[in-house]
Amino acid sequence: GGDPTLGNYRLPEFILPAGLTFDRIEQRRLLQDHLDQLARSVDQSSTVAALDEARKKAYELIAGPKAREAFDLTREPAELRDRYGKHFWGQSALLARRLVEAGVTFVTINLYEKDVDWWDDHTTIEKNLRKRLPNFDQSLATLIEDLQQRGLAERVLVGAFGEFGRAPRVDAAAGRGHWPRAMSALLSGGGLRNGQIVGATTADGGEPSDRALRPADLLATIYHMLGIDHEQFLRDQQGRPVRVLDGGEPIRELVS
Repeated sequence: GGDPTLGNYRLPEFILPAGLTFDRIEQRRLLQDHLDQLARSVDQSSTVAALDEARKKAYELIAGPKAREAFDLTREPAELRDRYGKHFWGQSALLARRLVEAGVTFVTINLYEKDVDWWDDHTTIEKNLRKRLPNFDQSLATLIEDLQQRGLAERVLVGAFGEFGRAPRVDAAAGRGHWPRAMSALLSGGGLRNGQIVGATTADGGEPSDRALRPADLLATIYHMLGIDHEQFLRDQQGRPVRVLDGGEPIRELVS
């Protein structure tokens, strides 16, 4: 919470509710241990083991220092914080890197900036992007560079993209409408073959002109790098098989 540029950033409050002490938490943990021992004698399934692991992580979150330390941006050198940018995007990108180092496996940065019409620029697009894009470019570039310098790039995949493109023409409201026919996506690290531009659009950015790819291909690429079989089926609540991904193949230029 808070804006780093105003100096009012604060750490998340990892505190117990009123009336709940760490002694009572420990008593509850011991009671759960006894109940789990009883459960194991009846059911040796993987479900019990999974619940044990989830409970352990939750206990460590409220009782241990690791989460607090991960969110504490003051542990970073002032020079590096300046490189990321003293704004929402920059400090969030820096926090994302710290969370990954602390063991978090998925982090999403998706912010609402005050007095800016989000990223949904149906109006005043030039004004919005002039304020927004420099911060976004600074934080994204520094995040990629920082991961590389720390030796984390090969195991951390960074993705930057939206859910659709924008119309190739600025309309009467000085904005650009939703446009499903063409868009761009950026992927970095994660073991991919980086430094490439795959595919192309027409001069106005409105239509694919070479190597047209689909959102399913982008997702199949991400799943491939995560070791997830994008062709597998999972069962829904009624037991019916549902494909993890409806079509799509890993982008060969990036994974081969």
